[in-house]
Amino acid sequence: MNCAVIGLGKLGLPLAGMLHETGNTVLGLDYDHRLIESLQNGSFRSAEPDLMPLLRPSPRLSFTGDYARAVQESHAAFIVVPTPSHHTAPRFSLKYVKLALDGLLASLFAQKRRDYQLIVVSTVMPGACQNELWPQVLKAIPDAEDRNIQLYYSPEFIALGSVLQNMRYPDMILVGAQHTRGGYELASFLQQQVLNGAPTLVTGWVNAELAKLGINSYLGLKMTMANMLGRLAGKLPGADVDKVTDIMGHDSRIGPKYLRSGAPFGGPCLPRDLRALEASLVDHEVPGRPILAVSHYNEELAKWLAQEISRIAGRISGGGVPIGLLGFTYKSGTPVMEESPAQSIAAFLSMWNHPVHVFDESLPASQARHEYRKFHWHDSAQAVLQCCPVLVLPKFSEATLAGVTLEGWSGTIFDLWRQRPQWAGYPDVTLILQGIGPPPPSTQEIKDDLERVANPPERPTGTLSERATAARPPSA
Repeated sequence: MNCAVIGLGKLGLPLAGMLHETGNTVLGLDYDHRLIESLQNGSFRSAEPDLMPLLRPSPRLSFTGDYARAVQESHAAFIVVPTPSHHTAPRFSLKYVKLALDGLLASLFAQKRRDYQLIVVSTVMPGACQNELWPQVLKAIPDAEDRNIQLYYSPEFIALGSVLQNMRYPDMILVGAQHTRGGYELASFLQQQVLNGAPTLVTGWVNAELAKLGINSYLGLKMTMANMLGRLAGKLPGADVDKVTDIMGHDSRIGPKYLRSGAPFGGPCLPRDLRALEASLVDHEVPGRPILAVSHYNEELAKWLAQEISRIAGRISGGGVPIGLLGFTYKSGTPVMEESPAQSIAAFLSMWNHPVHVFDESLPASQARHEYRKFHWHDSAQAVLQCCPVLVLPKFSEATLAGVTLEGWSGTIFDLWRQRPQWAGYPDVTLILQGIGPPPPSTQEIKDDLERVANPPERPTGTLSERATAARPPSA
């Protein structure tokens, strides 16, 4: 198929690359002329795994900023533009989706096109297609249905740092459609693009829109449960949160995915999808206390972890002790910083007068020094160790920890994901594994407690005066 991909960002460009990889002719479109130029001349670079080989020069892959050309050379357009939101404005904005539609619709009308698919991939609020986007189509092209110009909603379920892996091996292919017949045709095409024969689910627009928010919000709820159990396990003698969540994951009603205790969840998807679902609940006067609790708990967890780190660091070395973080982006394998829990922890520590030293293999120190000036940046994990008696491992990242040696170093390590239990073997290292409780009492300690309960020490009798007279040595 000849496809246009509108919006060549963190999701759109991998989608264009994958569609090209599977044999389609793809034209990518973006407003950023510098991005288009870099893609055309081969100077573009991306840290997203496996993406760059898909962007090699090819007669079936090209880039433009011209909507007329995009429509003329395609039968379908995938709209993958930002739908921004914010803590204070949690509903997704359709500004860029509507701008993209304006460009496509004007060209479709001018070229008198028929049989064209408009596929919204960007995450939108429930009701967006029915209430705003389809009316926009009909306003621009009143006979859109007669021309078989169709609007679909087909979101991707991906995480930055594994976008292509998630696209190639999805759990499902979801298509929201006004008419299911066309939806099944699109779903059949999309199924041919993946490598695992994922099932196709075709439904109405609003069902697909709500399902997208529901899935990500439920993942946030699941991770919050794991983090809550981790905090509790850390206070119970003999408890190990990994063993607890492993047991829970064996229950087929729960499953093991996203059930690991560690840092708060972050990134560009889950936190904002939770807030959008909260807003939709408010808009329709539906009680949403469980979802509100998840957002609040996740935000509070970063502060609590920072307080624990600061408290123990101050107890060890006094106030203002330097603290090192090995890891800063929101997850391993990506330079993305949106709602990074490590950044939140670092900000609290800095606010409490701790010099914060950072290394992250995904974020070049030269770039980070410019963007995050309040922190001290280093080119290696070992350099952080040399100036910090307290170390925090805030994200699950083998690459960040590779090559780290603790020989000759003394201090305290907070391992939020329990990545390095073997470091407890260093004699001068105090290793705190978040989610692991203190050792349980021994049999002898239990027996001693029972003995003390059975034979409590005798309580003194008499008044204070009588006891004082009895304790006075006899006079000569």
